[in-house]
Amino acid sequence: MVWIEHVISQIVGLIGQGHPTTLTALFLVVVLAELGVPFPFIPDSALFLTGYKNGFAIQSLYTFLIVFSGRQCGASLTYLIARLLGRNLLNWLSKRHPKQHARINDLLSRLNRRTPVAIAFLRLGGLLYVPSIAAGIARLPYRYLIMGVALSSLIFDGATITLGILTGHGFRILGFTPTNTSVVIGFIVIMVVIIVIQSIIARRKKHN
Repeated sequence: MVWIEHVISQIVGLIGQGHPTTLTALFLVVVLAELGVPFPFIPDSALFLTGYKNGFAIQSLYTFLIVFSGRQCGASLTYLIARLLGRNLLNWLSKRHPKQHARINDLLSRLNRRTPVAIAFLRLGGLLYVPSIAAGIARLPYRYLIMGVALSSLIFDGATITLGILTGHGFRILGFTPTNTSVVIGFIVIMVVIIVIQSIIARRKKHN
C-alpha cells in the first residue's frame, strides 16, 4: 500500500504542477476513453484528486480544461469515424458488440428529434461514446454533438472537481488528513454505487 500511496502522490503532484508529460498522458487517456477504450475512473479520479489537493487554484482549472479538451477531441474522432464508415461500422458492432449495437439502433430512431441536451443526458447516463457513434452514423450536425459533449462535461466533470474541492476543504476544517489512497478508494466506491443505482433505474424503466 505504501508504494501505491507514493505513486498516487507523485501523479497528483505532477498534475498539480502542470507537468507537460503527465497532462498529455491524461489528455490521451480521456481521448481513448471517448473512443471506447476502457479506463475506468482514471479521468474522474484525476479531477477529484486535483480539486482535493489544490482547491480553487489555477491547477484545478488546467486539469478540468485538459479533460474537457480530451472529451471534445475523442468524441469528434468517434463521430468522424462513424460518419465515414456508416452502416459498415454498425454491421461490425452487431457481430462484435451486440449490446452496443442495440443501443445505437435505439438511439438512431430518436437522435434526429433530440437536442444537444438529450446527447448530454445520454452521456451522463453512462453512454459515453455510444451517442457519438449514433450521431456520426445518422449524420447529425456536428455542432449538436460538440454542444452535447460540452454540456455533459461541464456538468459531470465540473461536479467531480467541485466535489474534490469541497471534500478537501471539509477535511482541512476538521483537521483530518486521510491518505491519497484512501481518498481515491472512497471516491471509486461512491462512483460504483452511483453506477449501480443508474443500472437499477435503467432496468426498471426498461421493464416498465
